[in-house]
Amino acid sequence: MNPDDPERRPEDYLEVAKSGVRSPRGSLRVYLGMCPGVGKTFAMLEDARRLRSEGASLLVGVVETHGRADTEAVMAGLPVLARKLLTHRGTELPEFDLDEALRLRPELVLVDELAHTNAPTSRHPKRWQDVQELLDAGINVWTTLNIQHVESLRDAVMRITGIRVHETVPDTFLENAAEIRVVDITPEQLRARLESGKVYLGERAGVAADHFFREGNLRALREMALRFTTQKVDAEKREFMRRNLIPGPWRTSERFLVAVGPSPHSGRLVRIACRLAQAQDAGWLGVYVDSGEVLSVEAGGRLAENLALVRALGGEVISLPAEDTAAALLEVARRENITQIIAGKALHLSWWSRLSGTGISERLQRDSGDIDILLVHPGETTVQEQKAVTAGKNYSRAREWGLVLGALAGVSLIGLLLEGFIGYRSVALLYLLCAAMAGLVISRIAVIVLAIAGSIAWNFLFTQPRLSFNMLNAEDVVLLFTSLVVAIVIGHLTNRLRHRELASRKAEERARALYQLTRVTSASISLEQGVRSALAQVEQVFSAQATLLGLSNSGNLEILGGPPMDKKEESVCQWALEHSQPAGRFTDTLPQAAIMALPLSVNGQITSVLAVKPTNDQLASPLLRDLLETFAAHFSVMLEKEEYQRSSRESVLRERAGEFQSALLDHVSHEIKTPVAVIQGASDHLLATNLPPAARPLVEELRQAAKRLNRVLTQLVALTRAEAGLIEARIEVCDAFDLMREVAENAGSDRVVVEECDLTFRTDAAIFETIFSNLLQNALQHGSGPVHVAANEENNQIRFLVTNQGPPIPEADQAVIFERFQRGKNSRAGGMGLGLPIAKKFAALLEGEVLLSSSDSRETRFELRLPQH
Repeated sequence: MNPDDPERRPEDYLEVAKSGVRSPRGSLRVYLGMCPGVGKTFAMLEDARRLRSEGASLLVGVVETHGRADTEAVMAGLPVLARKLLTHRGTELPEFDLDEALRLRPELVLVDELAHTNAPTSRHPKRWQDVQELLDAGINVWTTLNIQHVESLRDAVMRITGIRVHETVPDTFLENAAEIRVVDITPEQLRARLESGKVYLGERAGVAADHFFREGNLRALREMALRFTTQKVDAEKREFMRRNLIPGPWRTSERFLVAVGPSPHSGRLVRIACRLAQAQDAGWLGVYVDSGEVLSVEAGGRLAENLALVRALGGEVISLPAEDTAAALLEVARRENITQIIAGKALHLSWWSRLSGTGISERLQRDSGDIDILLVHPGETTVQEQKAVTAGKNYSRAREWGLVLGALAGVSLIGLLLEGFIGYRSVALLYLLCAAMAGLVISRIAVIVLAIAGSIAWNFLFTQPRLSFNMLNAEDVVLLFTSLVVAIVIGHLTNRLRHRELASRKAEERARALYQLTRVTSASISLEQGVRSALAQVEQVFSAQATLLGLSNSGNLEILGGPPMDKKEESVCQWALEHSQPAGRFTDTLPQAAIMALPLSVNGQITSVLAVKPTNDQLASPLLRDLLETFAAHFSVMLEKEEYQRSSRESVLRERAGEFQSALLDHVSHEIKTPVAVIQGASDHLLATNLPPAARPLVEELRQAAKRLNRVLTQLVALTRAEAGLIEARIEVCDAFDLMREVAENAGSDRVVVEECDLTFRTDAAIFETIFSNLLQNALQHGSGPVHVAANEENNQIRFLVTNQGPPIPEADQAVIFERFQRGKNSRAGGMGLGLPIAKKFAALLEGEVLLSSSDSRETRFELRLPQH
């Protein structure tokens, strides 16, 4: 190795190996434009017409002409797929017919408007998911897309144009595109097209020109489209350099973490993290810290959407329970080697957080050390979003302040009733006890407020002078401030212990659920019992019906355990199995389904599906989703264990059967060979005497029959010993011509023609002679004329060819000719179909192979290939 060469990583050589593997997945071409009206669909259809003129098979899956005459003209003559009509709320909606496109399987399908949202009853919510299924089926796709529909650019587009884009395509989907073509015109040309009615018609064109199609907007969108394509080209360049081991700065130390929560602003943070990571070719992950706060159904749904967005954009998701959000984020950052943390800037901190510096952003900045902190402005909030954010918090805070006021009033009333018996100073202890107990049910801030309010109430109601905030006794002043400090400290510690107890309880429940699942399945004596116990655990932990399905011998899904399912639910499981992706409820595929289907991998292959039918929305929680996926992984382990045990039992049975078969054949062959040898010897002796002419043919036939029987027994024993692994190759240097000539001489036929060669190779001479002898005997018995035997060297292999003249081997026989006891239709009498199976099995002992090279009307040629050691 040249010391000047740069150091190579194993990943570099892996990229080189992958580049030579052709993927069965279809190819994706995206026609990208800065906005509607630049001519994306027209350019796609023009390219399709040229491709069709070259004889390619293509289909217009769905194209939106929007009434433009030039687009309709260029589409004329192309095969168009009929739309599928879906009914929603009494209205028929024409949609792309994905199933028909999959059935027709053309080479190329044109799918317009990639970011389109499908009708609610469609298989996939988004059209890009339809395209994904076409690509997975090996069908090439051309599609169109505007830059504002790229998921990571949605916020930037809104700031530029003031329009919120709801239909987006994940960046990870576009990363897999084989080609992105920019359809570009200048803003002046586009506005001219708009004014001439080639983009929108009527009043709509004027409104668009004054708003979205302003010249400043168009220039910014054009720059974004060109920059996005440049990043794609740069990524392809780096990929090329990696595959060709060209030196370059491939490694990067940057790694991003984004804090994710139920806030609608988290989506913007996720997209910013994705863009920063892509710009620096860095890894990134999204972290959700469950602090124990009870989320409403709406907040839980937003949290699930935000975490799903992280996965869709290519990030890794981590969910963990913790009381201190900032400390948990920093702990994950240090464990995962994070260099930058992205969090939302707190605009409305409480007075206590401002004074104490306990806000999450302040804590991150203060305790981050070498980790960089990027605080992002949350952006503008609509009235609906503000209500969605504050509704749950307002309810929770109102409940807490109600508890504070009630506790304060209750203790004050009790103190007034008991003051005559216990004294006014003892009443201060009641306020102290109330603050300490309140830490078990309310937040830290509420506890502090309660402690301060209790001290003020004691001063106002019980100290002299009464109903005044003045204090005449110095002991009362000391008692007041001492009680206040003690109440705050005890209440804070009690609240902290409560949060830790909740987090510990959640972790304990998770560990207990996994332990119970492991225990009941480990104690099961059969797969049926294990599946039944595991499904019962799923139903108990997640309050959901669970069914396990697996592939039957016919290739269809069958229920291995659990309640039956209807056809619609079975179709969801079938899709999850075929595409190796979760489907159904709480997923992006068939979300209207009642079940969630999780594919299970067994020995690297998806062969089973776990179907869960929840009775509530608790599986929208990321922590419970992670726990369910862990359960699914345990199901996979259980099925793999059963598969291993079954294979082990079959292996033992095969080994014992092989030993028995070998012993039986040895015994039978020994018992038969003795009388056969006697018959053959007696026949030879009789032929040497003066036999009557009529008896001589009978004795000769008897002699030949004994030889055939002896040969069959020898072949059976040899094949059985080889299959039982009782034969070991002894490798030595051999001369190819000498071995072929020796086998030809032993064949005892003058029809064999051995071509001279000068080749030496390493092999087992005895095994080679057995292989070649069987090939030669097969050629002599089933052919006519001379049998040519030759050898040559090719691609580090020694090729031995045995060619005979005779009738061709039918195609139906070629598929089974190397199986035992299989004889071709044109085979002559005298064989049992063991010669070629023996040759093939013995060739495997030498790490070689025997194959039928060709068979036509003129000749049949068998080939033996052995490695050139």
